[in-house]
Amino acid sequence: MGKRTAYLLSVVLHPLLMPSYLFLIIILFAPQVLEPLTNGMMFRVLLIVIATTFILPLISIGILKMSMLIKDFLLHNREDRILPFLFVTMFYGISAYMFYQKIHLNDLIFFMLAGITALLLLLTFITFFWKISIHSAGLAGIAGFLVGIQYWQPAYDLLYPIAGVILIAGLVMSARLRLNAHWPSEVYAGGLLGFLVCFFSLYIFL
Repeated sequence: MGKRTAYLLSVVLHPLLMPSYLFLIIILFAPQVLEPLTNGMMFRVLLIVIATTFILPLISIGILKMSMLIKDFLLHNREDRILPFLFVTMFYGISAYMFYQKIHLNDLIFFMLAGITALLLLLTFITFFWKISIHSAGLAGIAGFLVGIQYWQPAYDLLYPIAGVILIAGLVMSARLRLNAHWPSEVYAGGLLGFLVCFFSLYIFL
């Protein structure tokens, strides 16, 4: 894998986009688990998810960059990651609260956002000491959620989406190693943590 391809994969599959990709996969392959939402409502909720879990956190990182509190958007240094991670965790926590208290349409949406928030809290804590891979955690987290949904609702066949996500996760992990962004242990630990936290956030509560 060339460095240009590795960089492109890291950008297109940025961790902030993972909740949006997850929700889109569910809409396309298992929309019934989002009932009583109609198709039109699902895509409106998707826009809310994009705004609260991608656009607003991205703006906050941009403000931190303009304020010179971080060195770059890519957050190469472990120390640069802590403050943005705290802001992003706050946005995700607010999103989970909003979906539970204000627009409580479906329990699955809340538990997924709550699971992502819990994962972010753990990742932020670990980042104080170790540069664990957030890319790996994000993609493995999607796989964990999809396996959790498959376990919860075995009538829906999510084999192909799960296999596809695992394949893409492997490519992204390889990309992070190709870019020398992480040691292998940081990549594997991120993937394992992401999968376990997201899977058990559905396994325990649904």
